[in-house]
Amino acid sequence: MERDTLTHMESHELVPRGAPYIEGIARVFEARNYLAMLVSLVASGAGLLANGMGWAASAAAGAATGGIAILIVRKAMRGPTIGDIADVKIGEIHFDGPLLTIGDVSIMNVGLEDARQRYMREGIALIIEPRNVAAKEMLANVGQRQAIAHEVAARVGIEKDVDQPEFTPLPRRSPVTGTIVMAIIPTLTDKDAIVEAVRQVPLLEAVTRRPHGSKKGRTA
Repeated sequence: MERDTLTHMESHELVPRGAPYIEGIARVFEARNYLAMLVSLVASGAGLLANGMGWAASAAAGAATGGIAILIVRKAMRGPTIGDIADVKIGEIHFDGPLLTIGDVSIMNVGLEDARQRYMREGIALIIEPRNVAAKEMLANVGQRQAIAHEVAARVGIEKDVDQPEFTPLPRRSPVTGTIVMAIIPTLTDKDAIVEAVRQVPLLEAVTRRPHGSKKGRTA
């Protein structure tokens, strides 16, 4: 149900989520149903065990056990985020002719002079540096990069409309270092908030890679 809903809404997003992100959300949505039933079972069982001590003790035992179960489940459900595998910092936008560039990575061709000037005035450059080889491979996934663009645009806002493709945030990758760069013109210009928004983007389950998890991988 959640998958179908988000898929139908995708064409109306200024910055789409991407199919891998939608699939991840749908999995979590489904898992919550089973976790809710598990918490209910645990709380009800505790209440029944304490039933012989009176209804007040039974209610207290059920509430306490249910609360503890909720805390455990919430902690268990929290998956890794971009901040766990990469360092995020603010960079600098410059143009190589019409090419919007951050560091040594070209992002897109911005043909209109007005658009280039707006990027120089209002644009924020983001640099995401992977901490190890596994992080480098995870950030290489196009779906993960699209999730980053969507979440940042959703959390800090974006100054663009449907007929302004040149202002769409496009995460690009350095093939050598694996560093991801992205330029955005945000509604909220607080740089610390923008960095934190990137750090909190969930790491998609489908992109998890551990190339050093095996002996052959470590040798390579």
